[in-house]
Amino acid sequence: MTSVVLGHIPFAIIGILFFGLPNIDGLKFIIASSLLHFFYQVFLLNAYRYGELSEIYPIARGLSPLI
Repeated sequence: MTSVVLGHIPFAIIGILFFGLPNIDGLKFIIASSLLHFFYQVFLLNAYRYGELSEIYPIARGLSPLI
């Protein structure tokens, strides 16, 4: 999970260099999205700790679009 999250950093830097910094009005949406994504990943890691991949993966993939 760490490598996936850290793997997005180069793309974020390229996006900022190419498109510039986001507008300050969109900051609340960026923060809300970041928090939801962070807590989803924490939930997913804890779920994998207690359940099997074949049980947790379909639930997580079906639940994430609803969130």
